[in-house]
Amino acid sequence: MPAMGLWESVRSLFGEGGNGCLPRIGKKESEDLYSYPVDHEKRKGADRAAAEEVVTVEVPEVPVRELNEITNSFSNENLIGQGSYAKVYRVLMRGARPAVVKKLEKPSKHASNVVFLKQLSVASRLKHENFVRLLGYTISGDLRVLVYEYAAMGTLHDVLHGPRDGQGWGGEAKAVVSWEQRVRIALDAARGLEYLHEKVQPAVTHKDVRSTNVLLFEGFRAKIADYNMFSQAADMARLNRSTHTLGSFGYQAPEYVHARTHTSPADLCLAMADRSRHGFLVVGLGRRTILLKFSLVWGCSRYAMTGQMNDKSDVYSFGIVLLELLTGRKPLDRTLPQGQRSLVNWATPILTEDRVQDCIDPNLGDKYPPTGALKLGRIAVQCLQYDPTFRPSMGTVARVINYAVVRDQQGVV
Repeated sequence: MPAMGLWESVRSLFGEGGNGCLPRIGKKESEDLYSYPVDHEKRKGADRAAAEEVVTVEVPEVPVRELNEITNSFSNENLIGQGSYAKVYRVLMRGARPAVVKKLEKPSKHASNVVFLKQLSVASRLKHENFVRLLGYTISGDLRVLVYEYAAMGTLHDVLHGPRDGQGWGGEAKAVVSWEQRVRIALDAARGLEYLHEKVQPAVTHKDVRSTNVLLFEGFRAKIADYNMFSQAADMARLNRSTHTLGSFGYQAPEYVHARTHTSPADLCLAMADRSRHGFLVVGLGRRTILLKFSLVWGCSRYAMTGQMNDKSDVYSFGIVLLELLTGRKPLDRTLPQGQRSLVNWATPILTEDRVQDCIDPNLGDKYPPTGALKLGRIAVQCLQYDPTFRPSMGTVARVINYAVVRDQQGVV
């Protein structure tokens, strides 16, 4: 019998190696203590690669026993905030050092422990004076916890609008933030995002820029917090393209919102053209108008169909934060009259030299430089351009705030 025929007969009799009398000879696959049960036939190759990859996390792991001690077994007495995917507790670490413990809710919905560890490895390397530092972590079964430095002054949202739903970082009454403090917060936050976009390799997109993720420390120094760790992983691309919505309502860039709501590119372009009277677009006449509209449709389809967040999406969200600093208003406020509920739609048309004072936070009174307010407003308008290609980079935004606004209030410009 030919050799191949003999081998096929043996295979048909005993089956594949390891399933019959012929044991499979080879290295035993190592068990990954952090991974969830998976279909080993489908994930065999991926698991073997993951087992071989060494993941280094540059912050210490906090033992479960110590975690239960400092949180009092995650008592509600220590609870200072709760979001859609995490509960936040204020704790005292060893040495009476205040910290924040973030307990992730239903973590298996977001990523396996293997993916989580990879992203944790990236997060542990993010170190900048304007980015909230990760101090430690815990992984035990389905328990995932992140430990961050504590922001004694709370969030920008708290100091501008008051604590949400009675929850706050310190329980203090809402304080009036001076113009100088607002500009400093804007510059610090811009530098934090610049670090993620332009200094980190590979670059990191925050994907959830909002006033609740701008934390305030002593002297009103600001740091960016809570970037979407899960959405950075390549394994999460499927979720990002499905019903999993990123960002926060009121802060999402239009190209992302229109794509998620299946708005046609033409409708998006009409919305863009409609904003032209406010200086966002310059629309020509006659034949040139037609050519420009065709160009816009092509550009809109290119961005509106992706539905993916990138650095320019962060820039748009940062523009909303700048408007909050200028006006003291929330991105969306249904208690206001119909034409004023959307902060973007209300504020951008009046951020002009002769009307900028109409949208300045009344709590400031007249204690602000009109030229500085106008410059900061113009920066916000540039960040809020409908076409992402027209938005500046965060590095440019930080430099302009520093040279055109900070130096202006110091009398340099």
